[in-house]
Amino acid sequence: MWMGRGRVSKPGAGRGGSGRRTAVLLMLAAGQAVVVGVGLPERASNGQVGLAQKHAHSTPGRGACAARRCFPGADGEMEPLRPEPEWGEIEQQCDHFTRATWTPEKKHMRHDMMREEGRRGRKAEGHVNAYSCRLKQRYWMHTGVWNRPVGPILLVVGGEHPLDGSVAGFVMDAAAELSAMVVVVEHRFFGTSIPEGWNATNGLSLLTMEQAVADLAVFRDKFQRMVLAPQGQSENVWITVGCGYAGALATWARTKHPHHFAGAWASSPPLAAAVEFPSHDMHDRQTVGEHCAARIRTLTDIVQIELNNMGAEGEVRLKALLQAPEEVDNRDVMLIVHDSISLAIQYGFKSRLCSTLGAAHDDEIVADFANLTATLWGRSYGKSCHFDSACLSSVQKGLSSARAWHWILCTQLGLFATTPRSEEDLGIRHKGLDAPFFMRRCVAAFGKGTRADPHGPRKTFKGSGSKRLLIVTARDDPWKLAGHAPHILPDEIIEVDCHECGHCFDMLPPAAADEEQVREARAKIVRHLRAWTDSGQ
Repeated sequence: MWMGRGRVSKPGAGRGGSGRRTAVLLMLAAGQAVVVGVGLPERASNGQVGLAQKHAHSTPGRGACAARRCFPGADGEMEPLRPEPEWGEIEQQCDHFTRATWTPEKKHMRHDMMREEGRRGRKAEGHVNAYSCRLKQRYWMHTGVWNRPVGPILLVVGGEHPLDGSVAGFVMDAAAELSAMVVVVEHRFFGTSIPEGWNATNGLSLLTMEQAVADLAVFRDKFQRMVLAPQGQSENVWITVGCGYAGALATWARTKHPHHFAGAWASSPPLAAAVEFPSHDMHDRQTVGEHCAARIRTLTDIVQIELNNMGAEGEVRLKALLQAPEEVDNRDVMLIVHDSISLAIQYGFKSRLCSTLGAAHDDEIVADFANLTATLWGRSYGKSCHFDSACLSSVQKGLSSARAWHWILCTQLGLFATTPRSEEDLGIRHKGLDAPFFMRRCVAAFGKGTRADPHGPRKTFKGSGSKRLLIVTARDDPWKLAGHAPHILPDEIIEVDCHECGHCFDMLPPAAADEEQVREARAKIVRHLRAWTDSGQ
């Protein structure tokens, strides 16, 4: 049930944030899609520095200051006065699909719900009853520009990381244009949205994309009834919003529950599941050009030499440069290197990456690259559990966001950014980062037989709500290649061909330096949202 409201800390308070947070990015699970809509992911707590610098001259849209009072910002620009968000919790069932087959004295889930433990070949202990258990899903609501009580609701879908409730970027500008409330909801099994009574030995069989999409529909109904109806409005128009994986959930929520959501705005959603995704590497090579690709291969070769031919001394020196723990497997070290490269390309830093590698002498290229990685993504980047196969496999350490996210990747979504199989398709990723490498990580973490189902989303999320879908991508975003699915027919796919526009660029704060194509794309987004809200649910 709804537990009431409270206050959250000011944006920028805690975890090293600043008052002007770039809260649309950043999270790349090992070889996977970056998917964030709001908040600051645990893995990039310092990584926002580079993004904040890149968008330091952001200004609110005209509608934002037209809709409410503004105040002079730190750079002298007028910024909208946004009150702190209010937070609450909505109670969800742990399992939306299993029928009641339990009795009060039963303490274990049904056998067919214990897929993870079945793969491991051991009896589960201490399981929560799947039907009787509940989880309290955390949310925040931003009402500063809302036309109370009739204005629409933009439901910002949380992705694969804990949320802190802060929202920045164009979502807030769009809300101001529509006089909408922004509601941010956390994904199950992340942050505090954990099933009651759950512990690390319970397994993750209830962490699925199907359950997450069902959460959104149930959340919408309960929030409408418990929060909005008492304010005098029985039905508001709801639109789902998300970036990356969260954008895929937003899309599937619309297709599966068209009577709940009037439309979906999805930025760079990976809709076409597959075990491996070599197109990611091929796209990166084409994006940076042959000269930069050659320098990336030189970096890879030198890293490989340090790991394999320089003995323990070279291995220790390399891991120290990358801030990686000494016990991390050497193959995981190569993943640290190439995910940093992929992040730079898809988030608009390819020029900085290529200039750094191009200017470095071969004997300094690893150190210069390590410094760039620390500058862009934070010095704790290499220490993340995402890059440590042993950490992902550890049940004793409890449920980390990395382990929860990899469960989704390994059992459902896949799309591991693998190196191309053909020798003729020369990519920039190390040849060791192939499908077997990622499959071994999945099996080590979750047991024998763990494998993503590439047909799952197509079978599960086909529905009648295939219209009123808006998908936004950009030239430098590799995940646009996974954004097409035969059962998804969006009203429009906006692909912007602009300089260093990458993953989820449309959700970044508008900036004075934005190209005309970017401004036109955002105007199109607002027109679609307005058309959906005007025509109703």
